[in-house]
Amino acid sequence: MTTQTSHAAGGHAAPNVKLYMIIFGALAFLTLLTVLVSYIHLPPGPAVAAALGIAVVKSSLVVLFFMHLINERPIIYGLLALVAFFVLFLYLLPMTDTIATSGRRPAQAVTTAVEATR
Repeated sequence: MTTQTSHAAGGHAAPNVKLYMIIFGALAFLTLLTVLVSYIHLPPGPAVAAALGIAVVKSSLVVLFFMHLINERPIIYGLLALVAFFVLFLYLLPMTDTIATSGRRPAQAVTTAVEATR
């Protein structure tokens, strides 16, 4: 294991308070942006997309800087990408059913499901 000059005693990186304050400011701005987007009254699809997009950026900042993943080995990023893929898959899988049945009325969908089992 090699030691770097940016590490303090004990092998831990010295905290960079200025960087943390910049990240805090970015998180506060993105939180304000989320609130402002909610007051625009967008249709449900774009509103959810905007909120999720902002949430992904905020969570990325937290994971990279506050959880110190920005200094990790590349294998961590591969595992993180794999987890993100499965999370996205599990979110999108129920949406396919929602999209497929979105044109039906609830009673019609139940009737169709009952007829399909006969």
